[in-house]
Amino acid sequence: MHNYAYSYDALNRITSGTSDEAFNESNIGYDYLGNILSLTRNPGCTNTYAYNGNQTDDSGKGVHIDYNVLDLPKTITKPSTGEVLNNVWLSTGAKVRKSVGGLVRDYVGGIEYNNGSIELIQTEEGRAVPIGNGGFSYDYMLKDQLGNTQLLLKQDGTPLERNDYYPFGQQVYRPTNATTSPENRYKYNDKELQTEFGLMQYDYGARFYDRVIARWTSVDPLAEVSRRWSPYNYIV
Repeated sequence: MHNYAYSYDALNRITSGTSDEAFNESNIGYDYLGNILSLTRNPGCTNTYAYNGNQTDDSGKGVHIDYNVLDLPKTITKPSTGEVLNNVWLSTGAKVRKSVGGLVRDYVGGIEYNNGSIELIQTEEGRAVPIGNGGFSYDYMLKDQLGNTQLLLKQDGTPLERNDYYPFGQQVYRPTNATTSPENRYKYNDKELQTEFGLMQYDYGARFYDRVIARWTSVDPLAEVSRRWSPYNYIV
């Protein structure tokens, strides 16, 4: 049982909502037609960018990001703890390794290794997970027309995870989701969610995407092709 409380203005339009799970919205403002102009879902934070447009700091998450010559995140540092995440990329922009805190994840053509052991093999329908003695269990991902993973099912049909999304990728909180093993990181648009240090950004290959602000963390590598548009646009 959960408790929810709502406030309304004189025209019966919702102005705030609070819950006992700390998922709250406030300061909801409207124009004269009733369209939402603004709302506060999380406290504010400051993002810092380098001269070439790469996001280097996010005060809300407490991280600092350094980039390689391809403008892809090379290291992500958590100054408050001294932890460092290292990414290794090929010259083509393909990520082949991610390491943090003694944990090493290798990416080899759809096969993912965790500290040298196969953790999962990506398939057309989902993934194959080793269960020992050369055997595998198969998990199936049911996706919508945008490639978003809506359901993760075991091979016997048992649901492991249900996902719903806001329009630009932020997930709708679902406390009933079970903890999957291994963790399913492929969700919005079937891209890998970077969860380390609370980063919560999607790796689209060419650059990372911040689902909270619906914005890329670096400029479009092909920005010169569409010079009249913002190089941070989600799509042109």
